[in-house]
Amino acid sequence: MGNAKFQVPVKRTTLHGSLKRKRDYTFIPGTHSLRKRLCSSSQQSVDELLIQKIQAYKAWHENATITGANVISIALREGVQLPSGMKPSRGWLYRFKQRTGLWFLLRHGEGGSLDMQVIDEGLKEVQAVVTKYHPRDVYNMDETSFFYRREPKGNLTVDKAEKGKKQSKERITVCVATNADGTDRLFCISLGSPRYHSRSRVEMYLLK
Repeated sequence: MGNAKFQVPVKRTTLHGSLKRKRDYTFIPGTHSLRKRLCSSSQQSVDELLIQKIQAYKAWHENATITGANVISIALREGVQLPSGMKPSRGWLYRFKQRTGLWFLLRHGEGGSLDMQVIDEGLKEVQAVVTKYHPRDVYNMDETSFFYRREPKGNLTVDKAEKGKKQSKERITVCVATNADGTDRLFCISLGSPRYHSRSRVEMYLLK
């Protein structure tokens, strides 16, 4: 047995050992398959264990928000030791995220706090009632915040060094409503006692 190009003999034990360690040569975690730096078996075991601890933490705290500080805290609490003997740091956190595919997600809304089974059952009940009416007689109404002094995020300028400024948080709470076929769009109504003002009285008026 040997290499056909270089005519170098390969021992059976060498070939057997290479095949046995195939995963060590080819394993690159997650979505980072283009990374050229390979991880040792001990590093992979530590990463897998820590990911399990993070998932257990989220489950125990009901889908709690995990930050970089939380990951380092969990690693220190679990006694994770780096191969070099150093303790988890911000540099280690960056490389840990690169190796495992852990990435930052900006959460929107409250979907993670909902019971989908209850929602599906309620949706079926609402649909059963709504089907009895014509779409023009079915209305949907909701409240929202209207940041009437908020400016666009982008800006046209000839000065590349121009800095941004703090956005205005002045707002009013408005109520919007329309029917199902869109033929009757009601005027927006401002709520007189919005919750974010501790229900203090605000003059009622219509927004045309």
